[in-house]
Amino acid sequence: MNNELRIPVRLFSLIVKDERTGMMEQDTIVLTKEQLHACQVVGQSVTDLILRIYNRQGYKVLDIGKPVKKEVAVDLYAHKGTIIAEGEALFDPSYGEGDCLA
Repeated sequence: MNNELRIPVRLFSLIVKDERTGMMEQDTIVLTKEQLHACQVVGQSVTDLILRIYNRQGYKVLDIGKPVKKEVAVDLYAHKGTIIAEGEALFDPSYGEGDCLA
């Protein structure tokens, strides 16, 4: 039985400025194809989505690089104690005290 979940993602390299400290740094954001499709459905561009995500965190996006296509593989059997079942938040004692995985 195949217990591996494969998720297609896009990696965007960014140059951002922390508005609190004024420091510029390089960062990477990973977006799933579902996130990108959802932003297209509501009429937003990928740039709008990235800007909104970083603006909420106090950063100003100065440059967005071209996306790199990747695929993330998750072994579901290895994470069987931390899987979230249909709306049910599970707690994993090894994850950290009081940390909810949902």
